[in-house]
Amino acid sequence: MFDLSKSILVGASALALLAGVEVANAQTKPLFHIEGRVPDDDQAILTLQRWLDFEAEVSLNLRTDPALVPSARVLEMVQSIAMVDEAGLQISRGYAIDVAHDLVVGYSGGSAEITRVHGNDQSLIVTALFKDAMGRIVVPPKGSLAAYTTGGDRLCLAEEIVTAEELAARPASSAADGSQASTSPLIAPEMSFALLIDRSGSMASVRSEVDRAARRFLDALPNTATCTVGGFATGFSFDSSDGYGQRSCRAQNFSLTGGRDIGGGTDLYSPLAKVYRDMNAPAIAAHQKAVLVITDGGLNGGLELKEQLLRLRGGVLTFVYFVGGSTDMHLRDLADHYLEHQGDLPSALERYFQVVSGAFAKQTILRVVPCDEF
Repeated sequence: MFDLSKSILVGASALALLAGVEVANAQTKPLFHIEGRVPDDDQAILTLQRWLDFEAEVSLNLRTDPALVPSARVLEMVQSIAMVDEAGLQISRGYAIDVAHDLVVGYSGGSAEITRVHGNDQSLIVTALFKDAMGRIVVPPKGSLAAYTTGGDRLCLAEEIVTAEELAARPASSAADGSQASTSPLIAPEMSFALLIDRSGSMASVRSEVDRAARRFLDALPNTATCTVGGFATGFSFDSSDGYGQRSCRAQNFSLTGGRDIGGGTDLYSPLAKVYRDMNAPAIAAHQKAVLVITDGGLNGGLELKEQLLRLRGGVLTFVYFVGGSTDMHLRDLADHYLEHQGDLPSALERYFQVVSGAFAKQTILRVVPCDEF
């Protein structure tokens, strides 16, 4: 005969069973035992999703004017466009809209995000990020993009697709087709970065891994970007004699050798205050800017500056990679993007830097013009 009491007992214990917990009857004798198991690939899937989420958050913050988010009416208009790329493939989602310039950009292989637009009605220079179906930043193949007005009129792409890094490497007098620059040349986004590396004693065991990843990060950025690199412990240094300083973003410009004489404590807040002040100077107000911090979190100096730092930060993106070892309570509030280390440090740091550098260096620049010019 069906035992309702046992059915209720088993139903109430379903979650416990998934965790491999014994279920007992009223006499506390085990009815059965299930050993919980997690498929071997579950952790890999979770790790991949963690990185994809991080990359999505990074790229979204490169948008220069959140006030230009399209209204519901504009979205409705754009959704009615039968948008196709140059090969005739349909683009029904993932497109980017810039209301101020009456512009819609789509990518048939994934999604688009406009980060910057300038120019006039006859020729707009567009800087954008494109992602594949997995959410990874890519350089889209020719023919896979489309541009429209919000009213559905097709626009044409008059220039080749070029990344910010490729454009930065070209002579200033060259246009995309190798001819002399036109009156509206493609322009690489101006960028300023700061990299602050924890040099306290507790970081000594991972110093070589951190420095190796940092150098590759510097080389992955456009070489026209400006990088400020410093080390911090009880004190801090941006001195060129310590292998730090402010130069173009190339590993050869920063030996990263100093830091052993700046004390055994950890004061991140003081050098961070200096960086924020410098990055909010009027001369670089239009730059894309970011600060990256690598630390194990053992902060014990300058903590009274926290509220001041939150005011000084302004629109400077701040990335913190927490190596671990100490509390992170002094770090999270300062970070736009925060990752706590998991797994193998060298490979994790490499990927962390690749995500950040890729979001800046793989921005795609193109010229959009009315199709009646062809």
